[in-house]
Amino acid sequence: MGERDGDDSIAALVARLVDQADRYARAELRFARALLIERLIAARVGAICLVVALVLLLGALIALLVGLILAAAPVMGTLAATVVVTGAAISAAGILGWIALRQLNHATRVEKRP
Repeated sequence: MGERDGDDSIAALVARLVDQADRYARAELRFARALLIERLIAARVGAICLVVALVLLLGALIALLVGLILAAAPVMGTLAATVVVTGAAISAAGILGWIALRQLNHATRVEKRP
C-alpha cells in the first residue's frame, strides 16, 4: 500500500477539506442570519407593543390630569386648578428627568484605570 491511493492524494484531501470548511462556514452564516432575522422580528413586535403601551399610558395620564383639574376647579377655580395640576406634573417630570440623567451619566461614565 502506497501513500497515494487513487484520489486520496494530499492535494485532493486538502481540496476536500477547504471545500467542506467553506460549506460549513456558509451554513453557519445562513444559520446566524436566520437567527438574527428571527430575533429582529421578535424585537419589532416587542417595540410595537411598547409604543402602543406608552401611548395608552400617556392617554391615561392625560385623563388623570384632566380629572384632577375638574376635581379641584370647584375649590380654587378653573385657572388655579389648571396651574396647580400642570405645575405639579411639570415638577414631577423634571425630578424624574433629573434622576434619569444622573443614572444615565453614572451608567455611561468612563473611569480611568491605573
